Amino acid sequence: MPIDQTPLTEEELGPKLARLFLPTTPEKIQLGFAKGITPGVPPDSIILGLYQLALRGGEWREHVRDTLIKLPDVAFFSAFNTGMPARVLDFVGGFPIPASAIQKLVMLPDTPGETIAQIAKNANETLCVIIGDNQARLLTHPPIIEALYLNKHTPMSLAMRIIELAARHHLELALPAYDEMVKALDLDELHFDDPMDAEFAQAELDEQFKNVQEHVAGKEWTPGDPDGEGDEDGEEKDQEDDINKMKPTDDVPRNMGAMPIFARIRLAQLGNRFVRSQLIRDSNKLVSMAVIKSPGMSDAEVEEYSKNRQLPEDIIRYISHRKDWIKNYRVKINLVNNPKTPVTTSMQLLNHLRESDLRSLARSKNVPQALRSAAVQRLHSKK
Repeated sequence: MPIDQTPLTEEELGPKLARLFLPTTPEKIQLGFAKGITPGVPPDSIILGLYQLALRGGEWREHVRDTLIKLPDVAFFSAFNTGMPARVLDFVGGFPIPASAIQKLVMLPDTPGETIAQIAKNANETLCVIIGDNQARLLTHPPIIEALYLNKHTPMSLAMRIIELAARHHLELALPAYDEMVKALDLDELHFDDPMDAEFAQAELDEQFKNVQEHVAGKEWTPGDPDGEGDEDGEEKDQEDDINKMKPTDDVPRNMGAMPIFARIRLAQLGNRFVRSQLIRDSNKLVSMAVIKSPGMSDAEVEEYSKNRQLPEDIIRYISHRKDWIKNYRVKINLVNNPKTPVTTSMQLLNHLRESDLRSLARSKNVPQALRSAAVQRLHSKK
């Protein structure tokens, strides 16, 4: 929930700064302050005044932004040591201030958790580690864990630690594949008695994960039959072509499949379409489920996966239970023709099929007899 940025009170501003906002104060003085003309004003008062002026919006906020991002590091360090209101700290955290100032900001006890979660979304590796090391704050504000996990700059070892922390304290996270992540923690043998061994193993995992991300960053995967048209034999051939394209090729990093399950799950969550096309066929069901739950999953991918009879039944079942996905007519057709779709679901989808698709289904040898019979009955009822 965003922090409510309300105006500062006279007490919070202090008597000297409060004079700047009196009705009798000339606007050109206020405008000069917004533009950084603040002779003799201490850093904390500068930031408080800029916050107050920024609330006016429009050009005022633009002037404040230009002034704020030009302030030297020492100005922020000095201001942060004066116990600034939480809503002002949240305001400052929304601007591209110096990296050292941001580091100081995230370590302040008064900085709101919402502010740190927002910063964590795009933080660099150093900042991710600083944020992730504050376990007390992670436990009081779980969205920080979510932001760190989905940040590609967060080291793999840190991602594992914060999910393990959340699981140990029974936190509920809004991460689609959270259940798979927690289960993977028990399957991966990455715990060492010797702290030095553990440190080396974590460093190796971080480097391996980073290398895989860099290797697959520019790779693309284009499915066959983009229009989804064609007769039954044609559709079968398209599926075979798609399956072949989804098989790892020589230039796909071989160590992707050798990575720990938890790392493959995270790669499924952060990777591009090409990565998902490889990991959807992973031998471990936790990984393939993490793929279909990926935040980056597109409608086009769902269409392809919904007709693929080589994928695990759990994947098809998950697609069939997503109401937002089965609104797509092509997904409906694909699911009905996929023998791994639960029959009860296929029966329900029959009511939404066009007559031509019902005829094709009635002739199909790849679906259960009960479904073919139901398609025939549906056709007769339309006459």
